[in-house]
Formats: sequence, C-alpha cells, structure tokens
Amino acid sequence: WRVLVTGPGRPLDLRGASDASGAAEALKGRRLIYLPEEKTFVEVPVYNRSRLKDDAVIAGPAVIEEAEATTILWPGDRLSVDAQRNLVIQIGVLDRRPIDQAAGVAT
Repeated sequence: WRVLVTGPGRPLDLRGASDASGAAEALKGRRLIYLPEEKTFVEVPVYNRSRLKDDAVIAGPAVIEEAEATTILWPGDRLSVDAQRNLVIQIGVLDRRPIDQAAGVAT
C-alpha cells in the first residue's frame, strides 16, 4: 500500500517562533580556525545559529554553530538568514580585505 496526499498549503511564517536575534546578539565568542589560503590560524567570530533572526547578515570568515551542524564561512563569503530562517551563503562575494578587517558582521 502507498498513500499520496496533497492539498493546499499555507505560507510558513516563522517570525516570532523563537528568541532569535540579530548577528551581534547571536555572537557567542571567538575561536581560532585554520585558513589554508593564508597558511595560518586566524581568530574569527562564532555565532549561535538558533539566535540568528531572518535579517541577520554575517561576513566571513566566521563560524556558525548549532546542535546538528557547524557552518564555516571563508574569507569573502557572505551569509544571510531568509524569512524561513535558512542560511543563505554567497560564496566569495565580498572584497579581499585583510582578514582582521573582513571578519564579522557585514555592512
């Protein structure tokens, strides 16, 4: 037996579904990660994924942690959180400023 059910769906609205906050409020600390292109360890911001709200924007390098996964943003990457709280990453879209200037919240 196999049953297939379809029906009209409702748009999913996750606003207010959690205690999510902007990137600055989701910052939980800093940690060293190894950047192969730089051939060195660099201190980067670490963010709590569950605290990122749907308009948060973060520039790499950075680390996003959650219980199920860890997301690494490399230099030049840009992460934004959409209305359904998905992480949307644009690879290598930011300028190649020195690492210490490029890490953190995108402007």
